[in-house]
Amino acid sequence: MVIGIVVGVIVLLGLAGFFGSGAIRSRTFTRLVDATRAAEGDPVWKEFFTSQDCFIDAVVEASDAELAFNEGLALLEESDSLARHVDLSLVSFSEVTVLPFHGALASARDSIVAHYQVWEGHLAESLSILSLLDSDPAELAVQFQAWVEVVVADSEAIESTFNDAEASFQSAALDDPSRQTVDTLFTPSEAACSRGAV
Repeated sequence: MVIGIVVGVIVLLGLAGFFGSGAIRSRTFTRLVDATRAAEGDPVWKEFFTSQDCFIDAVVEASDAELAFNEGLALLEESDSLARHVDLSLVSFSEVTVLPFHGALASARDSIVAHYQVWEGHLAESLSILSLLDSDPAELAVQFQAWVEVVVADSEAIESTFNDAEASFQSAALDDPSRQTVDTLFTPSEAACSRGAV
């Protein structure tokens, strides 16, 4: 009789722990998605990519040194804004605490952190070049080339860590609606220079 009661209590505690853990896992996933949505959905990304496209367009398509210099200064400002946003986002991700036995959630959080750390390094490199922009066409051409080399060199790591984060979030997703949320979360938006557009 006593053994039966003890076994019953153990089973009840086990079930409570299992369902309690499931609720915690669900809340943690929601917090991680919310933090990532806030990070990825901020308008600063579109402003940055639009400015980047305008800088490239001014140099490559318009071949206008004065315009390119001004667009480069605008990109410097947008890069600085994005760098601050990335730093704040990294803090936000670090505030999502994950229980030790929720490995998939920990991997998802760590993967989005890794992606933002790549961006952090990339923006630091870009800012060091853009902060020295010179209005002299010859100097500007050299600086533009140096900036392009950084963009190209870092693009693979940016893309691969983005894809890794999406895969990790999919692995951590709880059900089909969660997986659809992840699909939406990791669908890049388009941004292009609209200078001169009517």
